[in-house]
Amino acid sequence: MYRLDIHADDYGLSESNARILIEAIKQGELNSISIIPTMDCFPECMDMLKEAWDSFPVKPLITVHIDLVDGRSQADNSKFITNSWGSLFLASCFSLNKKEIKAELVKEIKAQIVKVVDALPQMKELRLDSHMHTHMIPIVADAMWEAYDIYAEERGADALPLTFVRIAREPAGPFLKKTELYKTYSPINFVKNMILNILAGRIERQCKNRGLEKTLLWGLIMSGNMDIDRVKTCFDSVCDVAKKKDRYLEILFHPAGIMAEERQECHNKDDIAAFYLADGRATELNAIQNLREFAAKE
Repeated sequence: MYRLDIHADDYGLSESNARILIEAIKQGELNSISIIPTMDCFPECMDMLKEAWDSFPVKPLITVHIDLVDGRSQADNSKFITNSWGSLFLASCFSLNKKEIKAELVKEIKAQIVKVVDALPQMKELRLDSHMHTHMIPIVADAMWEAYDIYAEERGADALPLTFVRIAREPAGPFLKKTELYKTYSPINFVKNMILNILAGRIERQCKNRGLEKTLLWGLIMSGNMDIDRVKTCFDSVCDVAKKKDRYLEILFHPAGIMAEERQECHNKDDIAAFYLADGRATELNAIQNLREFAAKE
């Protein structure tokens, strides 16, 4: 069934990030967030979220943001995560040690799920997505399902039901129709979207087999710079696609990162940290602050 959510990834990157997203929820600018469990400020950020919970006019959807590309390992707290999207993809396609790699991924993903669930008792359901959409990679997807099943078996009646897994599939049509915006799109984002669309069929079938709702994502082609002018230009077209396909539409933003003085050892990848520090974070914060009039129509 069609539904529209204004979503922010990466809650818990830093304390400033947590404060910004909490304020956006209070103002009705966000109704959905993903919590990243691999940063050293996680306890402080979760305390802030729990303290603010009763003040939210609408309780946000909470998703566990599985992080397999940076931050501190939750399966082994003495280590930092060193994978990249590419290394995970290559391992999925070509590694001779897939069984061992998958077993390590299962342990890490389960530990991250448990960390978020135990830190936020207000959660009534479990939703999953991932940093840089790594869960779209077949070996990671298989590890994610197994990690959830192990969690559910161990928790028994206390386990949260799995209700949502993000399918990172974005329709290109609405963006291609806006010829005036052609020069504003990053070519690499189109390539990334094509790859994710190829991978999406497999995980969508897995979601269907588990009775999870059909989803659509907006936030790939314009990732890193979801500015309000282009969002307004494309808004009706993207929503129309979701309505015709009768799919839940998640509009993805990254409206808060880290301040330079907040960078810690757990922000251990220079290229990813550069994204956290980029001007695009302020651009996307401005977008969610000015999007309510469009979202209200939906």
